[in-house]
Amino acid sequence: MSITPLDKIGLKYTYDSDHDNLLYDFYLPALSSSNRYDRAVGFFSSGILKYIASALVPFIESGGTIRLIIGDPLEEKEFEAIKAGQISILKNSEQKLLDILREENSKAVCILKYLIAAKKIDIKFAFRKQGMFHHKTGVLYDSYGNKVVFQGSINESPSAFLKEINSEEVSIFPSWSESYLTHGQSYKKGFEKLWENQNPDTYVVSLNDHFY
Repeated sequence: MSITPLDKIGLKYTYDSDHDNLLYDFYLPALSSSNRYDRAVGFFSSGILKYIASALVPFIESGGTIRLIIGDPLEEKEFEAIKAGQISILKNSEQKLLDILREENSKAVCILKYLIAAKKIDIKFAFRKQGMFHHKTGVLYDSYGNKVVFQGSINESPSAFLKEINSEEVSIFPSWSESYLTHGQSYKKGFEKLWENQNPDTYVVSLNDHFY
């Protein structure tokens, strides 16, 4: 299967939900062209998985994996889905995941469960002494060596990406532009520091090591 490189899908440098559809103009095309995704957000809702299912199919088929850092607690149903994905023996979990993603009425928590079971997503949680972790950064990679860093107001939730709900904006720093050198690399390095728990005032907990 041939995947269009990130630098060939016509990304803009800024998106504003008053003028753009963040889901269809940016997120779905970019995710469909990627094979790795790093995301740090204040709030995550598994509900977004239903809206990006069509893009997750080529992403998963390309060997895609997700690293996700979340600042806010999960809902109980999401917690149970993750626990089920981690402790259950689910045969052919990647193919089952792809089958679920292709189902028109697939449940978001079921997608989350099989993302965990197929080891396609690794989740960590970020904590502060006061307040909350409120970053909203993403890094998309493709198989051609391109990277797209984005940063703005969007959490990983339907409310953030659906045009009729929140007012949101996002800036794009692609690796083939000067903005990647001036801005994008810093955000990318910032994610890596968070993932490795190297920030003095933010404590990042591994789901695999410490959640239960």
